[in-house]
Amino acid sequence: MTLVVRKWVVVGSWCLAGSAAWAQAPAALPGAPAATVTPAAAATTLSETPATLPALQRPNEVKESYKAYLYQRYAHDKEAKAAIHLFARKQTGGGLWLGTGAVAIAFVASQTGTKTTSSGTTTVNVTPLGYGILVGLFGGVGVGKLLRFSNDKLFETLLEYDQRGHLPNHVVNRLRTRDYK
Repeated sequence: MTLVVRKWVVVGSWCLAGSAAWAQAPAALPGAPAATVTPAAAATTLSETPATLPALQRPNEVKESYKAYLYQRYAHDKEAKAAIHLFARKQTGGGLWLGTGAVAIAFVASQTGTKTTSSGTTTVNVTPLGYGILVGLFGGVGVGKLLRFSNDKLFETLLEYDQRGHLPNHVVNRLRTRDYK
């Protein structure tokens, strides 16, 4: 590899690492419930238990955004809202990994071929193994996050939370202070 290509790879890697940080703290969800309090919500107490809530619906049973439905359902439950935020954060991260991988592959593909400049001719070839590594790395991490933190897994987690009164250990171990917003 020439020095110029190596510099672009380093700059691209730094950009990819910086964009991955944005995946960890998504903005407010579109369609998320507003901070207004309805009279019915004001009548409920903070000690409302999951047993008094209506049955939890699956993601395909909800017509609106599933996260908005869950934030509304668990409006007074900090632990459940933290789990919902964790899953949203990880889903955003998975999407960013896939998008960043697509950009990286497109950049590498655009640099292949022969280029003639005043200093000479440069030929850049990328082997199928190189493309495979890029697809495997970005695709594997991105798809893995999207599968492990899907809305169906979130449903299973919150269903277990409703039944047992506490979140599963694999979720509790991943919660951070930013999830308890």
